[in-house]
Amino acid sequence: LESKTSSATQMLFCTTGILLRRLEEDSQLQGVSHIFIDEVHERSVESDFLLMVLRDLLATRKDLRVVLMSATLDADLFNRYFGSAPSIKVPGRTFPVTALFLEDALEVTGHKVDERAEWARRNPGEKKNRFRGGPAGGGGICHDYAQGKCIRGGRCKFSHGDASNQGGGDDSWESSFGAAGGIGMPNRMGVPGGARGGNQIGRLGGAPGSKAASELDDEDLELQDIRERYPAYPPGVHKALMALDHSAVDYDLIVQVLEWVFSSGGPSAVAEFAKRRKGEHMAPVGAADSAWDDEDAMSSPKKPASKSKSKIRSETPVEDLGVNADAVLIFLPGLKEIQALQEAIYSTRAYQSEQARQWVLPLHSTVPPEDQRLVFVRPPPGIRKIVLSTNIAETAITIDDVGFVIDCGRMKELRYDPQRRMSSLDDVVVTRANAKQRRGRAGRCKEGAAFHLITRHRHDVVAEPNQPPEVQRVPLEQLVLRIKALKYPGTAADVCAKLPEPPEPAAVQRAVTELVDLDALVVGEDGVESLTPLGVHLSALPVDVRIGKLILLGAIFGVCDECLTIAAHLSYRSPFLSPLDRRDEADAAHRQFAVGQSDHLTQLRAYMEWDALAGGEKFSFCRTNFLGIKTLQVIAGLKRQLLELLSANCFVPRGMRARAVEGLGRRVDGSDGVRLALAGGLSGNIVERARSRTIPQFSGQGSQLRLGDAATWERDTVSAPLLKALLCAALYPQVMTVEYPKPKKGKEVKAEALKFKIREEGSPDPVDVAIHPSSINSKEAKFESVYLIFHERVKTTRMYVRDCTPVSPYALMLFGGTLEAQMNRTVQQLPGGRKGGKPRATVTTECSLTVDGWIKFSTDQHIQTLLLQVRKELDRLLKSKIEKPDLPFGESSHFIEAVISLLSNPH
Repeated sequence: LESKTSSATQMLFCTTGILLRRLEEDSQLQGVSHIFIDEVHERSVESDFLLMVLRDLLATRKDLRVVLMSATLDADLFNRYFGSAPSIKVPGRTFPVTALFLEDALEVTGHKVDERAEWARRNPGEKKNRFRGGPAGGGGICHDYAQGKCIRGGRCKFSHGDASNQGGGDDSWESSFGAAGGIGMPNRMGVPGGARGGNQIGRLGGAPGSKAASELDDEDLELQDIRERYPAYPPGVHKALMALDHSAVDYDLIVQVLEWVFSSGGPSAVAEFAKRRKGEHMAPVGAADSAWDDEDAMSSPKKPASKSKSKIRSETPVEDLGVNADAVLIFLPGLKEIQALQEAIYSTRAYQSEQARQWVLPLHSTVPPEDQRLVFVRPPPGIRKIVLSTNIAETAITIDDVGFVIDCGRMKELRYDPQRRMSSLDDVVVTRANAKQRRGRAGRCKEGAAFHLITRHRHDVVAEPNQPPEVQRVPLEQLVLRIKALKYPGTAADVCAKLPEPPEPAAVQRAVTELVDLDALVVGEDGVESLTPLGVHLSALPVDVRIGKLILLGAIFGVCDECLTIAAHLSYRSPFLSPLDRRDEADAAHRQFAVGQSDHLTQLRAYMEWDALAGGEKFSFCRTNFLGIKTLQVIAGLKRQLLELLSANCFVPRGMRARAVEGLGRRVDGSDGVRLALAGGLSGNIVERARSRTIPQFSGQGSQLRLGDAATWERDTVSAPLLKALLCAALYPQVMTVEYPKPKKGKEVKAEALKFKIREEGSPDPVDVAIHPSSINSKEAKFESVYLIFHERVKTTRMYVRDCTPVSPYALMLFGGTLEAQMNRTVQQLPGGRKGGKPRATVTTECSLTVDGWIKFSTDQHIQTLLLQVRKELDRLLKSKIEKPDLPFGESSHFIEAVISLLSNPH
């Protein structure tokens, strides 16, 4: 910021974080008249906090003007938050997009749900009707409405007609459940109903005290309710809606929609078709009863959907697949779904050839950059491009030839449980804002059409308007530090309660507790919360507090470059790529970097190997070893930014600007410049001084692994035991233990037989976890230590830990939690030495050290005393260094060297 502004600056473009930094120095923002904040709908923690700060500032700065901007802004929320602030709507320049929904897709394709498929509802009755108990609760549903029979077998009070009449096509479906005026489904009170009217409770009227039926999700309804909600659709659609698991992805349906799209004649033909059918697809839900007002469909409800499909296709011309064929963008929740749909598309006739298959393009974070760029390329004539993407394509990119969007209606959303310190990637229904962004991808450059494979009712009524703000989904330690750095009055909980949509108080309290345990915050007897010197330094680093602690410790112990690299990886993402069609090759390339059974050191090694190369060798190396060049470049930039912040706080020599460090590396050896800057600073004979440092010796070709074997790299390049100990200091108490099975004679222990446990607060017993498949340790059968430190755990299909590293007992005792001594005396009575002799008493003393009372190490009394003294002195030295980072260790350097030597001892 200082290098970019001057007294003549009239307008400044900056990030939210830069503005918050300026507020720490100048709480009134003197000299600033207008603040424009764009993309406020993203609702990041920083942006929400900034809005709160600015709202408070407006009370004293009457002349300040704040403008919030977004294409999908929740105007009402921010209008209320800022006290009825005026709003302006600027018309967009996007092209019209015809939106269709699940019921429309089912009708035009004539899709029938295979009851054996994974997207078929297993026991439909048990999942719906929220105002009735399940089968175990008495009076529960026992009827499988999708199959028209009792799932308990035989007859029941909800059966309609003889079982022999159940099944068949649409005609038998209609006759089984009765047309209007015939035998009806049981009403909300469980009483079999007859014709509509009389004293029967309306099906969509709800039971007394129940949730309004108009708000119920489609999967909670019975067949007759589905028919009443979608009266203009044929019976096949009703049957499919009942049979479908609405929380799953129906790959068969997506393929059928693709086939219909191919024969539709293009987006304009779809728009004409929708208009001809009077399908006001963007109308409110209340108008749904008048949608699709087709005389034939209404008067012939028993007409098979396949006839409707044929009629539609015969009325629309087949689009000419020339050079301007409309591409199709399909949104899916994750990598697994992308891979499954890709295989399903390959099985279709249009994509049998290898040339056509090359244009079914996955798009997600692990795809190599050169493959990602293919989504912008036009296919040759006769081939239609299909892009299979996660929500990365919602806002980040525009593919100009996309004419159709198929939205599966699901997405992965990151959530955080503060009590369990666990993140989870939940598969959830898209919000209306996400759906709008997705269909908008089809109207960026021309007219488009979008299929949302959720029902209109689920989209308009059940789906949330927007995603929960980030402040309700992530850890809050960094936010609490920022609040305290700004010296906001009151407790962190009081301040967080003033946010536009506050987090849970328990989440704020958990963050405060974490910071107290980390020695970054103290809470006085009067409840006043204050930053410690460590907290002050951590608040200056824009990373997770534990990663920030790793950076500070790295600077103190002389491994700053290595810790900055690891920290940048943890703050951003892994550089290892995993293309769908070359996953085994990518995994093998990943594992050749493995060192010390540590994901953290493996990433460090891969980065150091890449950083040692120059020019085009870097790109060749990345292609060969399945590394993301853009990711590595971002990590390099993040390292330099963090180095500048360390320099400003005196942990490394002053004056290290990120841009100057980058230029230094470019001039000298093509590296990121951090190691060079740390070696010689930015003045003097930097080349000679830097070369005097220990630099890895390389051999071989640029595209090959050149750091030699793992043992040599671990010995000569960095102090692996020290780095592991510092990781323990930063990430503790996130410790996982390994349990081995009882060995069987002549059989080796396999990785699948190992069990991994973690200690979870509030749980009396250890909790089972697994190592994530992306970890180099996922196939390890024997570890150098039974204790592994990890960065995070996340719940997907099961509970996983990511990025783990084994740590020695010494690392846990010197850098872990509170170390306490325990001595247990055991008195044993032994018989006399001769017949009739007196019994002898033997006293045995067992000494041990415990970390936070749950990790126990047995030792003798001398070693116990010595380790307690070492830990006490180490804590004192680190505390003084944190308080005065520019103060050298002096005579204590020998003590630090002895600690490092102790950590290198394997016993």
